Amino acid sequence: MMHCGAKCILPILWVCLWALPSQSQSTLTTQPPSTTSSSTTRPASSPKIIAPTATPTRIPPAGVNVTGFHCELRATQMDMAGYLPVEIKLVSTATFTADRDLVIRFVGVDGAVTPPQRNMLVDVPVEISQGNRVETYVRLIPRWALTRFTNVSILEDGRPIPDYQAAMGAATSSQLSAYRFMNNLLMPEVTSDLLMITDSSDELSVSTNFIFPNSAYIAPAATKLSPAEIPTAQAAKRYFHDSSSMPLTLHDMVKLPTDWRGYQPIDCLLVHQSTLEKLFRDGAPESIAAIRAWLMLGGTMIVSNARSADETTQTMGVSNTPLVPAEFQTSVYVSQEIWRNTLPLLKRLQVQASNDAKSGRSLSIIEDMSWRSTDSDVGFYLPSLDLSADEFDQAISKSISQLESELTRSEKHWQSRVWVCMVGSGRLIGLLGDAPETGNASEKEEVVGQTPASSISDWQLAKSLIGYRTSPTLRRGVDPMIGNVRFRDWLIPGVAQPPVYTFMGLLTAFVMLVGPVAYRQTTKRDRSYLMFAIAPALAVVTTLLMFGYGIIADGFGTKARVRQIAITDAKSEFAVERTRTTYFAGVRPSDGIRFAADAEVMGYPESIGQSWEEQNRFPPAIIGRVEVTETGQRFDASFLPSRQQTQFVVHQPRPNFGKLTIQSPDRTSLSVANGFSFLLDQLVVCDSQGQHWLIDEIAAGETKDGALIETKFISRVLGDLYNENRPIMLTGEQSSSTTNTGETYNVVSDLASQTGNSSITSGSLELELQSLLQNRGTLSPGHFIAIAEPSDDALAVDNAEIIRSVRYVMGTFEFADSILGAGQ
Repeated sequence: MMHCGAKCILPILWVCLWALPSQSQSTLTTQPPSTTSSSTTRPASSPKIIAPTATPTRIPPAGVNVTGFHCELRATQMDMAGYLPVEIKLVSTATFTADRDLVIRFVGVDGAVTPPQRNMLVDVPVEISQGNRVETYVRLIPRWALTRFTNVSILEDGRPIPDYQAAMGAATSSQLSAYRFMNNLLMPEVTSDLLMITDSSDELSVSTNFIFPNSAYIAPAATKLSPAEIPTAQAAKRYFHDSSSMPLTLHDMVKLPTDWRGYQPIDCLLVHQSTLEKLFRDGAPESIAAIRAWLMLGGTMIVSNARSADETTQTMGVSNTPLVPAEFQTSVYVSQEIWRNTLPLLKRLQVQASNDAKSGRSLSIIEDMSWRSTDSDVGFYLPSLDLSADEFDQAISKSISQLESELTRSEKHWQSRVWVCMVGSGRLIGLLGDAPETGNASEKEEVVGQTPASSISDWQLAKSLIGYRTSPTLRRGVDPMIGNVRFRDWLIPGVAQPPVYTFMGLLTAFVMLVGPVAYRQTTKRDRSYLMFAIAPALAVVTTLLMFGYGIIADGFGTKARVRQIAITDAKSEFAVERTRTTYFAGVRPSDGIRFAADAEVMGYPESIGQSWEEQNRFPPAIIGRVEVTETGQRFDASFLPSRQQTQFVVHQPRPNFGKLTIQSPDRTSLSVANGFSFLLDQLVVCDSQGQHWLIDEIAAGETKDGALIETKFISRVLGDLYNENRPIMLTGEQSSSTTNTGETYNVVSDLASQTGNSSITSGSLELELQSLLQNRGTLSPGHFIAIAEPSDDALAVDNAEIIRSVRYVMGTFEFADSILGAGQ
């Protein structure tokens, strides 16, 4: 459901956009063309950034004298917390005369960071080589707060270079005030952001009018698309977006990011089948790996004019895992409910347009836009509002007829038009369609409702299948801004807690010594006056013992509790992993904490019982300093305070992960070869016949035979795998998200409610694990799950002690004709 504020503003935006001259509008945006210069980009595999980008920033600003060079910054637009892709270009006035080591420092501006106490200082070291004129870097900057303005300065030898500083970002004072209320941020977060990958090697310069039914104007866009891609771009913009103000972003496949985190601001990738084939045949391996990682970590890719699921997954080099039938059925039901609820309004608008056509008037529904706020999905089905009343009447009549017929379609019909595969925790959606791919449909054909690529209902179903994945926060399952009480379901037991029984014992000893012992002995010797000295002395000793025990009991080292979830694809031997780790440091490590260069690191703050709105009244504060380099990320010791539990959630890809290989010669035996580099416990495998097999333990490189699990015990075996390591709240507090005041206490829960599924609170990988072990009760054929020890690189602190930790490994396996050494 949309908030009232969003509903009320849409009609105003619609009318304003319709009134603007068509020549000044553009709803299709493209990456700015790269400038040609004698530049050196380092490193060679540096990740690129995607549009839309914020206004470029120059350091020093224009008009300020430069001392040999200037810096140009370009960043992807991003509203919520996450990793911000930033392109750093250092340009010399001539050439750099010597090697120089610089640091680009980013820190949020006070008053432009919400919540203000979650600001961070980020340093990016860069190297300049003598003789070069341009050096270009792309780095991803962590942000744990909404940051609208960032101060950027350049340092050399630890000191700021005079005048080399500027503010990056853009926001009005009214926008900054609005961001202090979470309701103003929820809708943009859960609204689909679509990026279309285009084929730049077979470009056709097209200058055409894209007529979108949910736009109030014709938007001319001079873009470069192949003939086959034009209908896909038209249909995507026409049928996919909630609001005409949302651009469909086009991006050349040769300029795709090589870091998966660069895709996080995007909710869905769209690609034509022919472009997909060319991308995976000729594209850079780093770009393909980035797409695969983002997809497996909860992203969505829609393939238009798709071939079969087998052919498409073969092209992408991933396993073909059909979507669980129940999920597909639910999406079809949701779509049909939307169609059923939208039809009455469409019919009313059709009658109004018909009356306008008979009387020779222009469309009256443009003058009265009140109908727009009654149904947020109605724009999905409307023709363009710039049509004549007669043309609009014809087009909307066809939409109504189509929706009425779609309501009678069976699930089998939809499976013949749309297929869905699970790729890790993400979704790969193929729109088969039945329209030609030529892209030569005329504007008039577009006007009267001839869809060039798949039908309106196919796109609506695809949108329903995306579900909660429209929110990056829900995909990762952690809000680094204010946190929530779910922080407490993965604590290290027994630390940072009062040793109650020990304290009771010391207090009992104190009472016994003061009473029956000291008092009786002093009275017996007629020296009871000594109690005035003995009692305070014993009290001081007891207090010191309690204080000392409280410190010593927790130790001076670092303890950690790790929960890892890895999903692997056997065909590509590629995996992704979520690592949730709670640390307790008796003494904070002076060297800070270190993470991999390609890891997305999110702090998971403990809820302090105060809302987003209340925390935005806190004074500004910087959590600590982060250093981002090509090889890693270092968070200083401030991020791990001593003697309290601190939690981080990390997502990262795992290339060359290995695979399981299975041989099942008949229904009575099965052999498993462990191709991973670690031991697996309680390995459960589902073969191609749907039979489940169990191996208690299998070492790396070992081959063993499995024991068949009886059907009635399968759900119990899988359920035990989860329950033995289940996150449990150690307190009885509720994870409420809002109160009757309308303030936000739990961002994740509020976002989940916006998507219509309030249970999505733990992230896509944790959700897949829960669904597999608790809800389904069985594995899909060709899949496995096992438990292992946490990986060697799971800890960001050296020599930390691991306590009550677990690593789940699940995914697909490979079938083999024969395995040597079975049973050995």
